[in-house]
Amino acid sequence: MNVLIASFGTRGDIAPFVSLGRALVARGHRITFCGPPDHASLVTKEDIRFIPAGDAFAGVKASIQANPAAAAWILSRQVPMQ
Repeated sequence: MNVLIASFGTRGDIAPFVSLGRALVARGHRITFCGPPDHASLVTKEDIRFIPAGDAFAGVKASIQANPAAAAWILSRQVPMQ
């Protein structure tokens, strides 16, 4: 089976989905992970195919910290990019 996992957020948000992907790979499934480009190494070190999508999470976090009132708009941009 081909499985697409898409996630966005901190390392703590991404890591559980990487564990899921690793378990599925061990069972013979083909996994593609779609997420922020700054988490690529976390995913690819598990031999899971990675497709970067959206903005780097570090930049998104910095933008939200600089302008908390724009958080909803900043985060809403990520969904269409994925």
